[in-house]
Amino acid sequence: MIVCHCFVVNDRQVKAAVAAGAQNVDDVTDMTKAGGLCGGCHPTICKSLQTHPTGACGGDTCANTIGLATPDPLRSHELVEAQ
Repeated sequence: MIVCHCFVVNDRQVKAAVAAGAQNVDDVTDMTKAGGLCGGCHPTICKSLQTHPTGACGGDTCANTIGLATPDPLRSHELVEAQ
């Protein structure tokens, strides 16, 4: 399954990064590029990390999914596609 559509990173690559020691979204991004552009995959990465099973890791996009932060229009996947 594709986790990050921006960089075409699948769930196996994310799981391999976690197995190799990734402890947060930034670590996974450093290892795979997943989550490094629009951020739409941050909740899925959080679930893979199993540190925040609801996907609420506290990153901008994750917080937006549960209504804790105001969306940043510059990071919106829809705006990225429209450009």
